[in-house]
Amino acid sequence: MHGTPRKNLNTLIGWLLVAGVVVPTIGAASVGIIIVSLWRVGGDIALGVLTIVFGALSATGSTVALVLLRQKARVEKQQSDFIANVSHELRTPLSSVKMYTETLKLGRFRNDEDFAHCLDAIERESEHLSVLIESLLDFGALKVAEARVEIEPAEVLANVLNGLPQIDSSRVSTVLEPHLPPLITSRKGLGVALSNLVRNADIHGGPGPIVITVRADRDGIGFEVRDEGPGLSRAEQSRVFNRFERGDLARTNARPGMGLGLSIVRGFADEHHGDVTVRSSPGKGSAFVLWLPSTEAMPSAPKKGNRP
Repeated sequence: MHGTPRKNLNTLIGWLLVAGVVVPTIGAASVGIIIVSLWRVGGDIALGVLTIVFGALSATGSTVALVLLRQKARVEKQQSDFIANVSHELRTPLSSVKMYTETLKLGRFRNDEDFAHCLDAIERESEHLSVLIESLLDFGALKVAEARVEIEPAEVLANVLNGLPQIDSSRVSTVLEPHLPPLITSRKGLGVALSNLVRNADIHGGPGPIVITVRADRDGIGFEVRDEGPGLSRAEQSRVFNRFERGDLARTNARPGMGLGLSIVRGFADEHHGDVTVRSSPGKGSAFVLWLPSTEAMPSAPKKGNRP
């Protein structure tokens, strides 16, 4: 039985490591040691040392080459998986829209109820496509470097909520702590990250309220988005920020999205020396918190840990 291509590639790289690094290194080192040990009977110490050094340098060069080869294979695998996932997610709603459009075009409905069902299905799948495209645009936007400027948290949050007209505003409430310190960050990036947190609560948090709290957190600012949805198990929480990861209920209920939103938030947080965490329990909703350092305390390296 043949293994998967990825497993076969790992096996090949392992054998290349043995053949290209271990064996030559042992051979060169052995020869060098023998030459050095024979110096009393005419052996050339310099030649022995050079042989050992040559073996070490060859091993280093071969190791670097194999590491680069493995990294290249990993990147190609990630790109291939990304294209496959995107293609699959886009193909499903497109096929449904095409099918229902053909039904309407050919008049294959028995009554007004069937006609309305087709229109509802087309609207639903179109909304699904819209969410997918927004996720892809957000993913691409964070790949483009943007200048970091001083911004007010309340201003960015207001712009985010105004830019999400598809979300029922009566469900969303905000709690802003007064006198929040400014942030130095990417305006577009923060907007994209917060939009994804709010959209995640809207899609997966059930029909209940969404509460957005912005407060100072010691040396930074925390943006908390809380819902009263079905919540997440511990296992789901451990992988929820992975790319293309979707919760069990999201897959079961065929909710829109391709699992990019929270990974986008994680990428933004890492890039801007921040952090993103989740608190959740099954049946008790979820609270996602994006934490960013304020202008008064910009760290020199990414800061990890539990945040509010």
